[in-house]
Amino acid sequence: MAIVRRKTVTVKGLPKLLAKLGRLGNVVDAASRRAVEAETYDVRDDMKRGAPFKTGALRESIQAEYDSKAIRGRAVATARYAGFVENGTDDTRAQPFAQPAAEVSRRRFPKRTRAEIIAGLKTL
Repeated sequence: MAIVRRKTVTVKGLPKLLAKLGRLGNVVDAASRRAVEAETYDVRDDMKRGAPFKTGALRESIQAEYDSKAIRGRAVATARYAGFVENGTDDTRAQPFAQPAAEVSRRRFPKRTRAEIIAGLKTL
């Protein structure tokens, strides 16, 4: 017959840990919002820097829109001819400014999000 030994385990600081875990979702949510908002405006700025300059109308048409409820943002060029500049036509060569900004963002955004979340976790 086997002898059953019972052991008691005490977890110190469990209420404090549970409280931190309860705040975790809000911390990640806030960090995500900060990262998306900052990235949205940085993409806008990258697009403006990359847009060719003739009259300045194209650069002035580049805008950023951030929706905090949906946690999403976008940068757009509203000039009617922006697509022709970006992609070119039969008569003019392409002068991309949106695609390069998107490529930079694809590399930068994960790092930015990670840094915001880590900074938020340090506040717990």
